Amino acid sequence: MGGRALLLALSLVGCAHGELRVARLSGVAPSAPSARVRVIRRQQDLPRGQEIAFIELTGDDGDLELTEMVATLRETGRELGASVVAMVRVDRVAGAVRVIAVAIRR
Repeated sequence: MGGRALLLALSLVGCAHGELRVARLSGVAPSAPSARVRVIRRQQDLPRGQEIAFIELTGDDGDLELTEMVATLRETGRELGASVVAMVRVDRVAGAVRVIAVAIRR
C-alpha cells in the first residue's frame, strides 16, 4: 500500500449500523462496476494490481457482524470497479469495530 497519490474524493455513506468512508486515489480512471469482488483478510493473499481506493468501515461491534462487513466491502468494491478488497486492519475497541481496506483492480 503506497503513500502515493493524493486522495481525490472522500465520500461518507451510512450503512446498516455503521459508517462507510471511501477515499479514491487521484489519477485512477473510473471504471464500470465489477461483476465479482473477492474480499480477503490475509496479507499473503494480497494480489498484485492497481490500488484504486481506501475504504474505512466503522460501527458498533454488536451491530456490525463480520458477514455484514464483508458484504458492505464487497458491494463498495464492486461499485468502484475493483476485483479485490483487502482488509488491511481490523480494530475492535470498547464495543466498536473499524475496518480499513484497500480496493484493488487487477
